[in-house]
Amino acid sequence: MINGGAGLYYDRGELFTYLSQPAGGSIGGPFGVTESSPLVSVATGNTDSDSGLTLGNPMGNLAFTCAPTQGSSAPGCGSTAPGGIYVPPSSNPGVINSALQSQLNQMTGTPSGYFNQFGKDCSGWQSQEGYFLCTSPLNFGIYDKHNVLPYTLNYTLNVQWQPTNTLAVSLGYTGNRGRHSVIPIPINEPGIATPTNPIWGETATYGMDVLDQNSEDCGYDYCPISEEPWNTFDAGNTDFRTPYVGFSPNAADFKTVGVSAYDALGAHVEKRLSHHFQLGGSYTWSHSLDEQSDIGLFFTGDNPQRLRDSWASSDFDRTHVFSANFQIDVPNAVKGNNFASYFTNDWHLTGIGILQSGEPWSLYEFYGAVGSINFGNFPTLMNPVLGIKDPAHPKSALTGNPGRFRESTGNYIPYIDPSQIAINYLQPGTNGIPVSTGSEPSDVYQTSFNVGQRNIFRQDPQKRLDLSVRKGFKITEKIRFQYELNAFNVTNTTSPDIPQDQAQIRQNNGCSATAINDFGGDNNCNKFRSYLGYGQVVTSNDPADQQSALQNLDQIPFSTGTGKSTRLPLQLSLAQQQGTCTIPALTIAPLNQNCPNNAANFGSVTGTIGGSRAFTMGFHIIY
Repeated sequence: MINGGAGLYYDRGELFTYLSQPAGGSIGGPFGVTESSPLVSVATGNTDSDSGLTLGNPMGNLAFTCAPTQGSSAPGCGSTAPGGIYVPPSSNPGVINSALQSQLNQMTGTPSGYFNQFGKDCSGWQSQEGYFLCTSPLNFGIYDKHNVLPYTLNYTLNVQWQPTNTLAVSLGYTGNRGRHSVIPIPINEPGIATPTNPIWGETATYGMDVLDQNSEDCGYDYCPISEEPWNTFDAGNTDFRTPYVGFSPNAADFKTVGVSAYDALGAHVEKRLSHHFQLGGSYTWSHSLDEQSDIGLFFTGDNPQRLRDSWASSDFDRTHVFSANFQIDVPNAVKGNNFASYFTNDWHLTGIGILQSGEPWSLYEFYGAVGSINFGNFPTLMNPVLGIKDPAHPKSALTGNPGRFRESTGNYIPYIDPSQIAINYLQPGTNGIPVSTGSEPSDVYQTSFNVGQRNIFRQDPQKRLDLSVRKGFKITEKIRFQYELNAFNVTNTTSPDIPQDQAQIRQNNGCSATAINDFGGDNNCNKFRSYLGYGQVVTSNDPADQQSALQNLDQIPFSTGTGKSTRLPLQLSLAQQQGTCTIPALTIAPLNQNCPNNAANFGSVTGTIGGSRAFTMGFHIIY
């Protein structure tokens, strides 16, 4: 027998999440949606007992007409206002225009009072002093007005052969093509500015701001190199290279631009119940591909402006799936209406076993070690894919260990070798990165997106066997009683989850070793804390300084050994440190004082999926 079919299926789309702001920089709303002012507001209740605080009114008498005071960054009348802090949200375009103009003024303006001497609000010099003056651009999320209805085209063709009355064999193909799926795209992604292609007056491109440790014109602070004067809220001059200045580079545009494909070949053999025995088995080979698998608040992949770079196996793809099931009806050994039959008759045993490939997964870094040229040091709308040295051979990054175990000292024995991480650095003179002149240091700290490294790893295969034993009892002609005992994951086989796949490799800022030690550590790079703004790097033009600043900025988890002997220590000796230690005692402690290893669990399996062996019992009355 041959049968087949095809169908076209549409989806309305327009889920409530499609109006969400980028997560991480906005106000939490219902069901995981995030929102941003001026469409929503944060209300801070007054703690004064005379302000009408009751169980029914826990926030007190909020001042609904309260407005910010001149020069104040607070969204209300200030923390001492009798009525608390609250500015009513508004969808009036005039309110949004006013908020945008205020943001533009803040980004390009110069503060009054004490901070006036340190330059403009968003300058690299001011970032070390009045680092709260450069405020966050406005966020928003839209469902694109040019969207069309998402749809899938499904088709199938099957051939079935029945050689005997109790045996059937099926072979089939199933396909699916998806079009216009919804993907969150940054509507305001910064462009590449060059002298021949300026963007709003910017003729250079930098997502990290390089400071000269030998500069003398900025007092106790470091001066930015002449080609990189800005350090905006999203680092470097990113906020000045956007199509719509004043709005966040991570503003979300939910667009129906995604495509997907699924192809599967399946075989099924079934022996129907005869001679008290039934057996079935299925095997499916399939491959699912897309540019984005989940419908969520993040774009997971490479550069979202080049979706094809993220075309890869879907997050839920399983290449091989084999399943088998059986049922055994134990023949009755004693005739009915006999007391012994209550114990020997009506026994049934069923089971199902599954063996399947693991799902694909990627490595991620969210802090600028990927794509800083576009999004500075923290993209809130993206999960950027972190690269490895040999993406054509992903197994070259594996240690050969299962990743589930640790040494007796607590050190991790990883599945992934962190020394195989590759950061895609860009060179000055490319992609608009300025070439430094004179004695100033070069900007070798910008990173690009990776291409073709999404979902190049595969989770370990998974298997399990479930069994069920049932016993029937005949009470009357109309009433039967059944007892069942179910055993799930009979072999208690562990199904490991994917390894820890992300780490904060890029730090908030970085300094060269000599800058850290200058003036006995009494400077903006001192060992106790950094007084730099996010996304700033301090170095000289000495190659050794540039390299040590790079190592302190990008701290790949420290590992020892190779292959199966690879270990990630929990603590590093002073000789092994990457960057400054966050423990103040280091400057006075003995030399054996240790520092925490950055992301010591990176590449190790710390979770499982599915469940351990479990038993359940049930009693049923069948009438």
